[in-house]
Amino acid sequence: MNYIRIILFLRNWIFPKGRDMSRSFWYSAVLIIVLCCAGCVNNLRHIKVVKYPTPICNNFEDAVKQATRHSQWRIIDAQPGKIACLLMIRKHSLVVNVFYDDKFFHIDYESSTNLNYRSSENLIDKHYVIWTRKLAKDIQVFASKQNSKTLNEDNLETQTEKQK
Repeated sequence: MNYIRIILFLRNWIFPKGRDMSRSFWYSAVLIIVLCCAGCVNNLRHIKVVKYPTPICNNFEDAVKQATRHSQWRIIDAQPGKIACLLMIRKHSLVVNVFYDDKFFHIDYESSTNLNYRSSENLIDKHYVIWTRKLAKDIQVFASKQNSKTLNEDNLETQTEKQK
């Protein structure tokens, strides 16, 4: 119901009765341009480096590999303390580096295509934030799963030792 009122208001504002149609045309053109520009700017986000606590696990690199297998990411390079990951979705591609140590891990931007990256302003498409947050969450989930598996194995070992 409210949508109909809004549409009728805009129609009467853009095309009022008894007014020159050329003025109404320019009003509508300016309105469309302003709405398009507002929508384009809204899609860009600042690249922020967020440090996530590294879950306690035996092999953090294996947890990252499992997380990338679970999602659409691929590992393109792995070194101690640094793992480079690639994501290709439709016409977009993104390369990030996952840096880690005993306490924290963080994801850094390396390169991309079709994500409107602006290095001078450190802005990128909003999907970068969504995809890297999901990767970080998956890494934490798989690292904690790995940790729970090792805890269960340790408990089984202690139980069998007690039975002996």
